[in-house]
Amino acid sequence: MGRTGINKNKIQPTNSINNVSAYPISSRFRTNLTGKYHHIFKPERHFLKKDNMNFNKDQESNDDQARIHNKNNDIMVSLAAILKKRENQTSKSVDREFEISSSTIISTLSSYIGKDDDISNKIGSEYKHKMDEHAEDRLNNLRKLQLGFEKYQLVKTNLLEELDKNYSYILRVQRDFEKDLKHMREHQTEITNLYEEIEKNSQHLCKCMENAAKVFII
Repeated sequence: MGRTGINKNKIQPTNSINNVSAYPISSRFRTNLTGKYHHIFKPERHFLKKDNMNFNKDQESNDDQARIHNKNNDIMVSLAAILKKRENQTSKSVDREFEISSSTIISTLSSYIGKDDDISNKIGSEYKHKMDEHAEDRLNNLRKLQLGFEKYQLVKTNLLEELDKNYSYILRVQRDFEKDLKHMREHQTEITNLYEEIEKNSQHLCKCMENAAKVFII
């Protein structure tokens, strides 16, 4: 205890109402220097009141959120009903417009078909005539191509036969040439041998004449 009679161990205030018992009863009143009692700050009442105010505010906030949520739900339900109604109206309107448009298109097409039968028949006959002409031209071209191919085959066959004949003739000429060349070489060999024989005989004759001349001189 100090001079003021206040306890040095100060009490720490808390925000919970459960800790009200932590404040001793004797701490609610204190004496001053004159010895008279006077009212001092009561933390338990202050925080209890504050907690009650916070609880009330939270409750009011929750109620407001619930009312807003319910209001939003009502608005969404109303919007869904309005959209469903408009969808049904739009669907019926589209169906009516489709039926009217379909009937109009069918009647228009029927009138066009009735009017265009002659034109269609005329166009079809002209198309058939052109197709027949085209088919005939194509057939004639195919015939010409076939005749040209047959001529080509004939010319090709004749050329191959001529080539075979020429090749056979060339082979025969080559064989004859080789044969004649062989005979010519044989004749050349015989002529060479005859030249050699004549040379030998000439040398022998010269020697004999020299010997005879020597004998005659002696």
